[in-house]
Amino acid sequence: MIDKQEEMNSIEQVLLNSVCPITMCPIGEAVRGEHCTHLQCFDLQSFVSINAKHKRWQCPICNKRTLIFNRDLFFTDLLKGFMRLQDIDAQVEDKFYLEYNLNIKTLRERGKYHDRYRMILEGDKL
Repeated sequence: MIDKQEEMNSIEQVLLNSVCPITMCPIGEAVRGEHCTHLQCFDLQSFVSINAKHKRWQCPICNKRTLIFNRDLFFTDLLKGFMRLQDIDAQVEDKFYLEYNLNIKTLRERGKYHDRYRMILEGDKL
């Protein structure tokens, strides 16, 4: 049986989405529930808005009940970089891979434009 540490070491990359799973709009304030273990975030304002009506208060990704949220500043920075990429290249999709070494790869061409995107994400000029 594989223990949790071995499982984490075997993960090479994870697919993330820059849009909120609730509204399918870009994530503004990236948050996760306090008990969530996934990396994917959702938009706080969308979550509060929908749950003020329906009163479910469940994570839209893992369905765990949550009333306390953790802001993810790293994910927020990734999203800001992705918005810059989408401004420059309209073909950049909403999903991207985050690799174990924190490299980013886009779905299109599985990283063909990785160096160019890395410069943009790090704030360098082209």
